[in-house]
Amino acid sequence: MKAKFQESIRSVYSSGFFKNIDFRKDDSGVLIISVLERPPIASINFEGNKDKKTEDLEDSLNNIGFKIGRNYDPSILDEIERSLMISILVLVNTMPE
Repeated sequence: MKAKFQESIRSVYSSGFFKNIDFRKDDSGVLIISVLERPPIASINFEGNKDKKTEDLEDSLNNIGFKIGRNYDPSILDEIERSLMISILVLVNTMPE
């Protein structure tokens, strides 16, 4: 029973759907799980993209799970930022003289 409980907790935490999770037992020993869901992404706007089409940028984001209707996950933004920085560095390093 304890192993199932621990696995349930891990499963809820690792889903990535929740901003906050609170576990507690009531007086009769019933487990109560309160969650605060991450908000869904309502829109994505691109500004200043001269070298890439908006559709290409949207496809790239969709491929990593960042799209309208999905739950917002700030760790994906970190991944996007790192990816963009690498792309910019590669672009700068490959420009002809």
